[in-house]
Amino acid sequence: MYVRGGGDIAKLNVATLTKAALRARSGPPRPPSARRLKARIESQLGQMLTTIDTLGSADKMEAITEIQAVMEQLASRLLKLEGRKAPVRAESSGPPRVVPRGVEVTRHRVAATP
Repeated sequence: MYVRGGGDIAKLNVATLTKAALRARSGPPRPPSARRLKARIESQLGQMLTTIDTLGSADKMEAITEIQAVMEQLASRLLKLEGRKAPVRAESSGPPRVVPRGVEVTRHRVAATP
């Protein structure tokens, strides 16, 4: 690493050399590979789903709201990666919401149906 970073091993003083000094001289760290980034996404997704399940056990409607917010952010990011712009929605209509089965939606509130 030290040599790859441009260091000269002939000029090193072995009496005072430390591992930290070699790391500092080796240059900036390499960016993570696509494989590692994909593994990180999968791990974090698993953690997020576990958290959502826990929230759903405590407050079903709050979990639904959070899932919808995450889905909107992911959809927006997907459009950005594809080079497209997100569609513009009217201010009064608000974002579309997915309503799960067993949930009744009225104009002013959302309530679980028996």
